Amino acid sequence: MADIQTNLTIEPELEEKYYIVKNAEEQYSIWPSYKQIPNGWQTVESEPKPKSKCLAYIEDVWIDMRPLSLRKQMELLSQEQNNTCSE
Repeated sequence: MADIQTNLTIEPELEEKYYIVKNAEEQYSIWPSYKQIPNGWQTVESEPKPKSKCLAYIEDVWIDMRPLSLRKQMELLSQEQNNTCSE
């Protein structure tokens, strides 16, 4: 009986590609390139990339997981508290 080897590596050109997407709250995600980008999300880069590269990009740029509206609200509250303390 002949030995059968299974090649589990995926050729780079056949690997599924993803878009890096961001919403209005500056939250990031990845989206399969063969699907339409959902409403409320925009692509960050024009070309889809392998999943690992998308995730590495997101890890580098998304350093504050809080939604933008929460960050702004917390910053405003902090400024108000600083103004109250300095009076």
